[in-house]
Amino acid sequence: MSPPAPLVASPLLSVVICTHDRVSSLAACLRSLPRRDWLDIIVVDSGSDAKTARQIGRLAAREGVRLLRQTTPGLSIARNHGLAAARAEWVAFLDDDVRAALGWAEAVLDGTSALPPLAAAAGGPIRPLPGQQIPDWWPAELRPCLSLIDCQRSGRIGDSDLPADLTVFGANIVFRAVALRAIGGFPERLGRNGRSLASGEETFTLHRLLHCGQQIHFLPRAAVAHVIEPERLTPGWLIARQFSSGASEAQMLELLAEGERARSKARRLAFRAILLAPLALWPRRGARLLRMRCRLAFAWGFLNGYRA
Repeated sequence: MSPPAPLVASPLLSVVICTHDRVSSLAACLRSLPRRDWLDIIVVDSGSDAKTARQIGRLAAREGVRLLRQTTPGLSIARNHGLAAARAEWVAFLDDDVRAALGWAEAVLDGTSALPPLAAAAGGPIRPLPGQQIPDWWPAELRPCLSLIDCQRSGRIGDSDLPADLTVFGANIVFRAVALRAIGGFPERLGRNGRSLASGEETFTLHRLLHCGQQIHFLPRAAVAHVIEPERLTPGWLIARQFSSGASEAQMLELLAEGERARSKARRLAFRAILLAPLALWPRRGARLLRMRCRLAFAWGFLNGYRA
């Protein structure tokens, strides 16, 4: 067995990459990252099967990165495991299916060093892998379902000089470690688990930071490319993703103890579901009337996840 990767003496940036049964994707992600004395790269194996776990172990040793194993699968659990092991002031999280652009680590380091003391999180652009095309039928407002976001301006999320709908995603995000630990990290009831499409853990975490008076910023130079699996570029996947998004939002509101907001939204979405119910007869693979069918799927998902 290869010896574990040595600890970086005084890391300036920790990078956590969580993975589950995806060796080749993880390998490509690691190849996109530089090896610097100030960079502490941590791979968290989130409950991969025994064979894949051994392959990930060999890959981590070959690439000279730290490896943590989490026997209980779950993205939020794995991220919290990585957070506990991070040794730098700032800890970045990358999905294993992204490729860091040239200079990404330096852009994160430079960007975070210039942020004000109240800044607790920041994110950067997430673009499709060069050559990947989003289908013309895909609703523009639902591109975030693919964790895609782009902006050329830096600043604080919510300020008027940035687009009103700009946000940051966990595929390419960095936190001030002490601030993230202070709120308990990521909520382990939310987030991906295996092949599930559950989400909401990042929105919950950012909401908690904002509630504590912290700030979230955008770093336009810290870009990554996202590999979008072909199965995701289908109407059926998008509808399933919207159902899961609705269920996750209901669960998130419960965790935030926003009962009245959840009840009000459940009433509105119940009315929407009744009006749009006939669209459930439409074939899942068809793109026609997709926006309305996605609205129906979200409503059903929210009502499914809502607890009165």
